[in-house]
Amino acid sequence: MALDDIANLKGMGVVAAGQVKRLDCPMSGRFDCNSWPTNFLKFEYENICFATDPGTCGAYCKGILATDKSKSVYFFESLPGGDLAQRRARGYECPPGF
Repeated sequence: MALDDIANLKGMGVVAAGQVKRLDCPMSGRFDCNSWPTNFLKFEYENICFATDPGTCGAYCKGILATDKSKSVYFFESLPGGDLAQRRARGYECPPGF
């Protein structure tokens, strides 16, 4: 994976872009935390949730969620200095209340 994967966005369809926050499983018992996705993320102002590799994003980051022609989903995380790092992603339904 290159340090700047921006060229890989060419030909992809952008699903969402902007501020992303990590969704940690609340310990209230409302959700089964054993089945909670690892590195579960949500676009802050949209009802779009996804999971990606651990280490992607902290509590908050910015990025672009995109799909290629074969419908594979990728998250392009904005790194310090403006580079984008491409990661595989999996779409999930956002839990109620988030």
